[in-house]
Amino acid sequence: MIIIKKNNVKKIYFVLILILIIFQIILIAHRNSFELKYFFKFHLSNIGLKDGIKNQKIFDIVTLIKKNDIKRYNLAEDLFDQKNKFEKIHHKLYQRVIEASYPSKFSENSNIIISLNKKKFSTCELVDKRGNIYVFKC
Repeated sequence: MIIIKKNNVKKIYFVLILILIIFQIILIAHRNSFELKYFFKFHLSNIGLKDGIKNQKIFDIVTLIKKNDIKRYNLAEDLFDQKNKFEKIHHKLYQRVIEASYPSKFSENSNIIISLNKKKFSTCELVDKRGNIYVFKC
């Protein structure tokens, strides 16, 4: 009789731990904005890009980089908030563009420049445009 009770207790503990693990997975998925619709489409390229990038300027820059198959690019200073006196590397736009455009690489020496200001790069060749974001080859 005692053996049966111990087995029942083990089963109850097992079920409780399993329920706690499932709740933890649900909590983590909720915090990370995980959606099941992406889970089975993992093999498609850029599947979560539109939903993952909320800022339209960042989305346009990344779309231009991918669309034009740009390997190395530079981001013009006019893309960044001028009120924020930090260096380029400390801006959210800089960080998000570099993450989302991988495997393309940021390079200060690149002849491909992404900018908001069409007049500033009027001597360069306009490669593409999306919204108010321009890609120049200088």
